[in-house]
Amino acid sequence: MPDETIKMNGLPNVISIDTEYWGMKYGIKTLPNLADLLSILRERDIRTTFFCMGDLYQKQGWIIDSIAKDGHEIAFHTSSHPQLLRLEVLIEELERAKGFLKEYNIRGFRAPMMFLRREYLRTLAEHGFVYDSSTYADFDSACCLDGVWEIPVTALRFWPQGGLNRFPSDAFHTLIRGEIPVGSSYFLAILGKFTSSLIAALNRQGKPAVIFVHSWQTDPKLAKGESWMSSLPKGLVEYPYLRDLTELIQYLTSRHSFTTMTELVDWVARRDQMNYLDRTSNSA
Repeated sequence: MPDETIKMNGLPNVISIDTEYWGMKYGIKTLPNLADLLSILRERDIRTTFFCMGDLYQKQGWIIDSIAKDGHEIAFHTSSHPQLLRLEVLIEELERAKGFLKEYNIRGFRAPMMFLRREYLRTLAEHGFVYDSSTYADFDSACCLDGVWEIPVTALRFWPQGGLNRFPSDAFHTLIRGEIPVGSSYFLAILGKFTSSLIAALNRQGKPAVIFVHSWQTDPKLAKGESWMSSLPKGLVEYPYLRDLTELIQYLTSRHSFTTMTELVDWVARRDQMNYLDRTSNSA
């Protein structure tokens, strides 16, 4: 069971799963094997959020069903995983996934490659989305923008100017901005068990940790390159993506409490309402 002192602080940490094919940028589509991951979450009695591709629903709907039957939240990770360089691309992806969005009453969104422009938030709101998690930032920047709650994946500032102009917020822009996206699956693979210390430190500051992994990072054959992956480039830049994070997830979920993105959004909304009431009370 998770450490009781961590559970008692009431902070809703999130370890979400970007559920997609692996190998798409190499022209390959390999199905994610979620059996081990779902077993770990079931054993820990953890419900979390899976950001799923619409194409999985269209072609391998049983994968989405297996996630939902375990009580996890289903969120949207576009249909075909394009980089959203233009608003028209986002709109096309939303139209293509109408059936998927309706069947699972989807209210959350994460952009592929964490690339989202600020002006897209209004479109997400118009399509019924309640929250987005396509930015890296300090958790203090979580807020409602254009009708959508923007919940950032955890980033740590390494100079005071960090945290400004966070759209778009892929890894490159985040680093240029003066922050390290430690909540990304890439940095989780680099930091390993030290991630637990970061989560504990954030919680002591009253901040939830928001981290994510890719579904294929819990498939030993894909992550370790024991199958078709062995033919792909394995340069230093790509190496963290080749690590199997199953043991790390087991470790983190044994030490910390985690919940869904929707639960986190509710927590942020309550926090902001209390802060507002405190401000108005003090100014009266």
